[in-house]
Amino acid sequence: SLFHYSAIICLLYYCVPNRLFKKHVYLCVLLFICFTFEYFQSLLLTALENFSYGKVLLYVNIEDGGISTVFILYKLFVFFLFLYRIDRCVTNLPKYKIVNIYFLSIILYLILSFSSSIGGRIILYFTMFEILIIPFIINSYSRMIKRLLISILFIMINVYQYFSFLYSFSDTFIPYKFLFL
Repeated sequence: SLFHYSAIICLLYYCVPNRLFKKHVYLCVLLFICFTFEYFQSLLLTALENFSYGKVLLYVNIEDGGISTVFILYKLFVFFLFLYRIDRCVTNLPKYKIVNIYFLSIILYLILSFSSSIGGRIILYFTMFEILIIPFIINSYSRMIKRLLISILFIMINVYQYFSFLYSFSDTFIPYKFLFL
């Protein structure tokens, strides 16, 4: 086939509105999902079992990991920082659509947290929006020292994520030898 089945999630891009909701709406939706994500997970597992003929359950049963707390906190930090600074971002890109898609990726990651491989695959489609968001956040600060501090913070967090991934899967995944590994 031409596309992978999971690429259908990218069709959500056309359904996401290009307008900014009020900040309390984002917070209410996030809190609602945090308290009800187990219900959505059971519905989704049932649907995936029927759709994929049990293939998804094979992945879920052999995994030992779930949601990464540091990863979701990082995503929430980026989202709320961008939401706080969105008025200072000057761009021709549809920044409100980018915010909504990034928020949707956080929601999907929370709902799909029962499986790190499935949640990780789905959220990978939305990672490109983080590449757009971080420069907007950095450029929204007018003073150079703040830009530098925010840049260093993002670099440190991403380096930490990279090495924690390599150390947690060091027995199964070593792409290249490195000085510290």
